[in-house]
Formats: sequence, structure tokens, C-alpha cells
Amino acid sequence: MPRLQREISLTLLFKLVALFLLWLLFFRSDLRLHPDAQTIEQSIFSSSTTSPTANQGGSTHGP
Repeated sequence: MPRLQREISLTLLFKLVALFLLWLLFFRSDLRLHPDAQTIEQSIFSSSTTSPTANQGGSTHGP
């Protein structure tokens, strides 16, 4: 097998193995969360937001 063909084959094999490992680590279906609508609603609406009155020192922007 010529050297260039061997290098290309090894590179493609390495990339396929890397893609498989990424899929295995991040996209496996047995590790996915399946939240229901109530869980999503609680997650969205329970996050704390800062109101303009929370900044007691006043605005740091403008004159």
C-alpha cells in the first residue's frame, strides 16, 4: 500500500473513532433526559432575575 494511501486511511479511521467516542459520550439515547412540561415550566420560572430596584447604588451607565 503506498504511503499516502496508508496515511489517508489511518486519518479517516482515527476520525471515525473520534466521532464514535463523541457520540458515545454526548449523544447516547440512554443518557438523555425526558422532562415533562411541568419540569420545564418549573425550571424556566424558578430562575431568579434581578430587578432594577435590586441595584441599590443606582445605574452604573450614563451620566
